[in-house]
Amino acid sequence: FGKTEVTRLIIGSNPLYGLNTLGGAISVQTKDGLQNHGEELEISGGSFGRGTVQFQHGGSARGFNWFGAGNLAFEDGWREDSPSNVRQFFGKFGWQDSKTAVGLTTAYANNSLTGNGVQEQRFLAQDYASVYTKPDQTQNRSPLVILSARRALSNTVSVSGEGYYRYIRTTTFNGDINEDSLDQSVYQPNAAERAALAAAGY
Repeated sequence: FGKTEVTRLIIGSNPLYGLNTLGGAISVQTKDGLQNHGEELEISGGSFGRGTVQFQHGGSARGFNWFGAGNLAFEDGWREDSPSNVRQFFGKFGWQDSKTAVGLTTAYANNSLTGNGVQEQRFLAQDYASVYTKPDQTQNRSPLVILSARRALSNTVSVSGEGYYRYIRTTTFNGDINEDSLDQSVYQPNAAERAALAAAGY
C-alpha cells in the first residue's frame, strides 16, 4: 500500500528467495507497531463514482506490537459498463523481548478491474465513452500469511526462521474471445463484401 519502511535490492541469483530469483530479489520491510504509532485516515472522491479510503493504525504495549492498514477504491469508470474496485488489507502482530522476537503478518487482496476493449474511431466521435465489446473483467484474490521468529544466542550470533503461505487466484471474463471459433479457418470476405465495405468507408 506504499506503506513500507525499508526496501533493499539483493543482486544475483539466490535460492533463499525462491527458484525464480535469477536476476535478484527485492526485500521489503513493512511497517510495524513499534515504529508507527497512531492512526491515519484519508478519504477522497471524484467524478464517475470514484471513492477511496486509506487507513492505518499502529501501537505497542508490554512487549506486544500491532499494525494494520487498508486501501479501498471504487469507481464506475468513465466508459460504459467499466466499474472497478480494489480491496487491500494488511496486518502485522508481534511480540519481543531482549532476545526473542515473534511476528505474524497477514495480507489480503480482492480486486475486480474492468478494462473494456478498444472502440472504432467513428463510434468514439459519436460517444467517447462507448465500448465496442464488453465485458473485459479481471478478478484477483490473494491471501498471504507469514510467521517469523528470531532468537539471539549471543551479542553476535542469532538464529531466525520464517514460514509463509500465499495463494493467488486470477479469473478473467473477456467478451473479445469466442472459444468456439478457435478451430475454424479465418473468414475472408468475397469481392461483393469487400466492395460494400469500401463503399462504407472501411
